Amino acid sequence: GALMGRVHEDEFHHISSVLPKSALVIDVGANLGQSITSLCVVARSPNVISFECNPACYRLLNAVASINKFFRAVSVEVHQVGLAEQNSEQRFLVPAYRSNVFLQEGFIAGCMVDRIEISARIGCKPSDLEFAEFWVDLKTLDGYKLAPDLIKIDVQGAELSVLK
Repeated sequence: GALMGRVHEDEFHHISSVLPKSALVIDVGANLGQSITSLCVVARSPNVISFECNPACYRLLNAVASINKFFRAVSVEVHQVGLAEQNSEQRFLVPAYRSNVFLQEGFIAGCMVDRIEISARIGCKPSDLEFAEFWVDLKTLDGYKLAPDLIKIDVQGAELSVLK
């Protein structure tokens, strides 16, 4: 999708009409960089600051950010931290099934994540899901003292905590 010069979700097509040139866009829950690339496709010279607390996704995200900086000459900054209503360290859970780990489905423990919905996307029974667990740093967005033109948030049920 987006890596091939196409947006990964149709909503991104509407962004270009409202963002000024060189807009500051905050990407909360950057995952594997899909939104970074989609923004680079539709916006005029965006400055993207991404936040991703999943360490495995963060490594891949850095590669996507580098590719976009090189080929599209945009500013992309990546932080290995999650955003929440207060600074803390939290458990992060990544679902697994039969030794397959599903990085894109990871979430902060205690969020409103539906085990049935996750198992349906993965293709297993809810009782067959296992979870890899590790600790991640969370910080407040206010602590970064930014004045963004747009904030994109996709954090598997923790959106309200980011906004507080």
